[in-house]
Amino acid sequence: MSIHKENGHDSDRLEDCYATWEDGILKFGNSYFEERWVQAPDGFLKPQDLRRKGGKIWGDRTGGESVWESEWRVCCSCEYGKRSVSSAEGLIVSLRLESLKESDRWRSFRFQLFPDLAGSILEVEDPSVEGNEGSDANHSLGVHEADGFETESDGGLGVTLPNETLPAWQLEDRHLCLREFQYVDQTDYHSEFAYQREWLMHPSEKVLPMRSNVVSLESVNPDEHGEGVLWVLLAPLGHVRKSWSAPFDFLLAFGEEHLTFRIWTSGYSLARVAYQGGRNGALLAMQRLQKTLRSFGVSAEGTVLSNTWGDRGGARHLSASFLEEEIEAAKEMGVEVLQIDDGWQKGATVNTVEDRSAGVWNGFWEADPNFWEVHPGRFPNGFRPIVEKMREVGIELGLWFAPDSSNEFANWEKDVLVLLGLWRKWGVRYFKLDAVKLTSRLAETRFHQLCEKVLKASDCAIVFDFDATAERRPTYWGRVGGGQLFLENRYTDFGNYYPHQTLRALWTLTLHGILPSRIRLEFLNTTRNPDCYSEGDPLSPERWPADYQVAITLAASPLAWMEMSRVPEERRRIWGDLFKAWQPHRRAFHRGSVLPIGDPPNGFSWTGFLSLDQQEGKTVLYGIIFRELHPDDHFSFSVPRVYELEESMFEESELIAGAGTVGPIEKNRFVVNLPRKRSFVVVRWEISVLTDS
Repeated sequence: MSIHKENGHDSDRLEDCYATWEDGILKFGNSYFEERWVQAPDGFLKPQDLRRKGGKIWGDRTGGESVWESEWRVCCSCEYGKRSVSSAEGLIVSLRLESLKESDRWRSFRFQLFPDLAGSILEVEDPSVEGNEGSDANHSLGVHEADGFETESDGGLGVTLPNETLPAWQLEDRHLCLREFQYVDQTDYHSEFAYQREWLMHPSEKVLPMRSNVVSLESVNPDEHGEGVLWVLLAPLGHVRKSWSAPFDFLLAFGEEHLTFRIWTSGYSLARVAYQGGRNGALLAMQRLQKTLRSFGVSAEGTVLSNTWGDRGGARHLSASFLEEEIEAAKEMGVEVLQIDDGWQKGATVNTVEDRSAGVWNGFWEADPNFWEVHPGRFPNGFRPIVEKMREVGIELGLWFAPDSSNEFANWEKDVLVLLGLWRKWGVRYFKLDAVKLTSRLAETRFHQLCEKVLKASDCAIVFDFDATAERRPTYWGRVGGGQLFLENRYTDFGNYYPHQTLRALWTLTLHGILPSRIRLEFLNTTRNPDCYSEGDPLSPERWPADYQVAITLAASPLAWMEMSRVPEERRRIWGDLFKAWQPHRRAFHRGSVLPIGDPPNGFSWTGFLSLDQQEGKTVLYGIIFRELHPDDHFSFSVPRVYELEESMFEESELIAGAGTVGPIEKNRFVVNLPRKRSFVVVRWEISVLTDS
């Protein structure tokens, strides 16, 4: 029978989601997938199988029809709702299993499915293991060393396992490709932000423990067209939660009849999504998941924001007259949000004083109860005249803010009042959140409470930039909704800004499934500090054209990391023209499915991005393509098969920006000609589906 829906809803899209509970079997899905779980006699729900509609069955069908004589009572409910303020609405299926023998023993399983996602998000609560998964007693991992003695494999795990909230998942197909995706934050200290490891499963791989947020299993049989399943742990990276989560997140073992897949959620949400199309299919499935979790409006994606900190001026230049100059420059450049970094506030941080001991980087409320008032010396009239001037020219004010991490975010509710007060009084919607320190699970929970309360009170009008540059923060998968990811601090003053490296960061993260519009990506005033680079360096920033430096940020959310009023007027005009040309297309590009093409940027590559948008009654393909210092003046590419455009006709390409030509050379294959090195092109194709006459 169908599970009862507590709250009705008239949305046809949500009605596409369904769930049934009958004879100990939970079945749910939508037009894209179906999933089954079976009640086990020990009070668990056992994952049975998952399949994309019309695709491969993942799991073990044996025993799936049995009815267990269980000593656990099952309570079921179903309702429409959201898992967070900024996520899409979906169908929430809840099952609570209560022991008939021990009244204090229970487990709850909460699934959420969405109309456009071929999978679900699971939350498991089990007080019997809560808080134990990261304990010292469960941290021994005795993987057997190779000792030279040849013995027959017995399928044993050879490890001491932590307590589990989910039973092992049994996979009948053993000839699979396993991929483990790894991400790197604390970007002040790193330059490569994503990579992956891959295994073709073999009986010699007795056990593969993985600490990772994302893993995939994929069929290598070409007849199955790259069918796979993704598991995404919606949590901070492993180094952040090391002290309070399990020693590893996933474990795959080779048994005699099955692959055994174990998962330790450690109280975090787990997404499981089916896909087809191989690597690109997995990438697009991750993008779809992120869009589901950040449905606050695609209009916020790609917003052009400036931040004054990028010229290393700190707070020295901050004043009303300086901001008036910045407003005029922002208007010329097409910047939509002018964000003031550290220094607008009365309180002093370690970065705004000559003597670092006179400033703080935590404990803001203890340092000064009026820490977050507007600085009376720099802005004696507050922000009112500045905001009024901005409104006249259609620009918004953004601010830097550092939540108080002391005592595990004990002052989070005070910080909420500050943020909402700045929004209500001055209309500030864009906040860069910095100095965050997730020192415990409680600290993390309170940080999320801060974000959720602000988003709810503002009806998601407020947008955060979550700084990923240092310390222990949510970054890539710990907080997907609510805003952008401020990726990196790079400065010409330190000689560590290179345009090709910035493009490489975005390209690589996109290749590993991070939605590019989530990334706040910088371009700098490279007329500054040419002496900080070697004279003969072909990749030094001043050698790259001004429009190229902005073009590398178009697939992301651009950041003018500078004091704009110090930029030469001609350069501001060039940037403004490019943003003006891009603005009518930005929404469609970010709404689409984005894939990297070419080679990884290294200063000498052909590289770029494609985006396929199939909404508003038409199909459009965008390309942003770069020629770095590659010796060839032409580059050919095929439209990825995962876009499923084999039976389509491409109209003549429309040149949006750049200097070059793009033309077809055969069906679904194109050649780009860029006569100059360090150049780019932005193009658009309208696509028609071919039909038999």
